[in-house]
Amino acid sequence: PTWTPVPPTATATPNIRRGVSMSIQGDSNPKCSPNSNCTVGLLVSNTGDQLDNLTVQKLSGSEWSAQFCRPDGVCGDQLMLVSLGPGNTVFLELRLSVPAEASAGQKSSYQFMATSDGSGGTIGAGPMVVEVEIQ
Repeated sequence: PTWTPVPPTATATPNIRRGVSMSIQGDSNPKCSPNSNCTVGLLVSNTGDQLDNLTVQKLSGSEWSAQFCRPDGVCGDQLMLVSLGPGNTVFLELRLSVPAEASAGQKSSYQFMATSDGSGGTIGAGPMVVEVEIQ
């Protein structure tokens, strides 16, 4: 008789779920003074079921300087949150620099979003808008 090996059990392809959520912490329409720095808190979460890199980026903005800042002090127009585990959340700040020549009642809008790098940027949260008013 010839021995015939038993074929291995088929391994199912894992069903990977990617997800991103983002929320503004506090007022999405802050009042700022001329010649000051304003901050808006953001929470960015990996709502998928796999470790993922998330990218937060500014889509549009005003003439005033604005950048995202991580808790470790790294800031930029676009930030990558590396190796964020499933269900984990990161606090970021949107830091706005209001120039001295800004006048009361003047408004400035900023639009931004967060995306999953594991999905090739096709899955994301946003766009979200923050509108700053000078008081």
